[in-house]
Amino acid sequence: MSEFHVPLNPMTEGEAPVLPGVDGELILPVWEPTGDQAVDAALERLNELDDLDASEHVAIFESVHRQLHQRLSDLNAGS
Repeated sequence: MSEFHVPLNPMTEGEAPVLPGVDGELILPVWEPTGDQAVDAALERLNELDDLDASEHVAIFESVHRQLHQRLSDLNAGS
């Protein structure tokens, strides 16, 4: 079975891979700081996804969801 490989444009350290023909200027960061420490800490976990196997992504998404849900509950309770 042959594998299909899409060549990526060269990138510098810290940049996300970009497919050929895609303007890198149009790609947004995973997230931008919100100013809410709890939300930013939860979203920071998304940066771990690139280093993990796809099978491990669910645990990260569940953790982020749990943390964001807790923050919304805290806000709703007046914290």
